[in-house]
Amino acid sequence: SRYLLALEATGSTADAEAWPVFERLFEEHGLPDRFRSDNGPPFASAGVTGLTPLAVRFIKLGIALERIAPGKPQQNGRHERFHLTLLPLAEAPEADRTAQGQAFEAFRHSYNEERPHEALGMDTPAQHYRSSRRAMPTMLPEPDYPAEAAVRHVRHNGEIRWNGGFVYVSQALAGEAVAAAQTEDGQWALSFHAHQLGIIDTRRMTLVRCSAAPTNPLGAAADS
Repeated sequence: SRYLLALEATGSTADAEAWPVFERLFEEHGLPDRFRSDNGPPFASAGVTGLTPLAVRFIKLGIALERIAPGKPQQNGRHERFHLTLLPLAEAPEADRTAQGQAFEAFRHSYNEERPHEALGMDTPAQHYRSSRRAMPTMLPEPDYPAEAAVRHVRHNGEIRWNGGFVYVSQALAGEAVAAAQTEDGQWALSFHAHQLGIIDTRRMTLVRCSAAPTNPLGAAADS
């Protein structure tokens, strides 16, 4: 629909400033099925899992993460086109954040309610937008893993205990429960809720991105 839900003037892209905006939007408009982003903060990190505190919250809410390939902004073409539309306003910033917020809100109203979009047959986004039927829960859900899964709690430093040693996963998951399930070829796939984190390489005691995981079995089952 091209509908612009929010355009906020925040002090930074840190999770502490970004999450309240998303929390309010999810309460007002419902939850999306998926969220597409680039590979930068606050949505993604350079770690093996690519997770940030914001991404962890999205996963707990059942929102699938879609990341474009690094250096391929055309994979998020609609968003890049929006940036071009916003550029004139961004190039003439207001004197303070309050005034900037007012300018952003005026832009959002015009963009949604007045400006026709060629991709929408010259309709406005407001004529096509519908809220999600997935309501925001009052509390972030806890994971429900199968009984046969090997559940581990992520330590404060981002590690889990595995086969008598430690495997680094992500500090963004500190305090969270993750689960390892053995695959048909004998590997151990680690997940958080429904999100696949990677494959545990028990020889090197590291977590390997799913796309880069070796095809050979990686060792015996984990201990408790």
